Amino acid sequence: RTDPTTSTPKRTEMRRWWTTAFARVEVCWTRGWTVRRTNTGWAAQARDETKEEDRPRPTVKEQLRALYKMVHPDLFHQDPVAKAANESSFQLLQEYLSLSSEDEARHNSSLFNFSFYTKAEQGSRSRKVDISLPPPSRHGNTRREDENSYSLSTLKALSRLFERCGLNGDLQELQRETMDEWDSMPLAGFLPTAVELVRQQENNSRTPLFRENTVRTALFIGRRIRVSYAQNMVEMPAEERLKVLEKLAYALDCLPEANLGDLTIKLGDHSGIDKNGILWLRSGGRSVDFINAVTNANLELAHRHNAIRRDRLKLEKQIANNLGVASISAEQRLASEPSYLAFL
Repeated sequence: RTDPTTSTPKRTEMRRWWTTAFARVEVCWTRGWTVRRTNTGWAAQARDETKEEDRPRPTVKEQLRALYKMVHPDLFHQDPVAKAANESSFQLLQEYLSLSSEDEARHNSSLFNFSFYTKAEQGSRSRKVDISLPPPSRHGNTRREDENSYSLSTLKALSRLFERCGLNGDLQELQRETMDEWDSMPLAGFLPTAVELVRQQENNSRTPLFRENTVRTALFIGRRIRVSYAQNMVEMPAEERLKVLEKLAYALDCLPEANLGDLTIKLGDHSGIDKNGILWLRSGGRSVDFINAVTNANLELAHRHNAIRRDRLKLEKQIANNLGVASISAEQRLASEPSYLAFL
């Protein structure tokens, strides 16, 4: 229609629809609701204006019920490993709760190790959660309001378990407990809690240098390979060296048949085999470059040179013992020469 003031049945119907819609939105807002769009239209839901600190804290029973819904074995019928792990861990949790609710808890010094596979909802991907809790301690208060109350250390342990599984660990029972219970806790109940806290702090404070040493140790134990660095690698930050080591470990995993046992791999600025039987690899490459370098290297030559080096070191040690001196050695340019071995 060219004349917007012209009234038609369709326009009158649209005007009436918008008037009704705005009125309903205003009513929803004044009642503390919000209006949201759904697949089939519009719906009103209660508007949650409660501040985070004002919301009621969950109880242990509520969070245990929520945890059970996340780890129920029936959710993992297609994953037998996860189903068996959850059944075992949930039985262990029932034993843990049973011990913690007793007036005279049967103390044991071993930790309770749980491995839960959790699912937030049906059809979502599972997530494995490993956590160790100290054994439950006896309730410090002589008077207990109900049989399901727990000691402060047990509540803190359950709170950590809930948080690791993605639930709220800020429990009502923790709010009611006071720190005075630490004073009445026996030393046997306090020490396992302290040990677990220290262990968790150590796990969280693992530096790149620690992880770097772990990778080098794993290569030595698993493949009998020693890894050393040239000067350019020594001057790198630990994070950069760790990345190079992870690439090297991946490359060696792709070459399980490579005869690298008892050899030394030195990461530097070039690739090759020196007279001491050391396999040099260029540190700036990718994993595929490491694979190509190891595949194309003459490992038999490296083992021969390595055997000669071991014989030389053995002779040097034997002669040093016979002469009563600390050690015998030669400059690097002479140590690998056949004439030096004949001299020894």
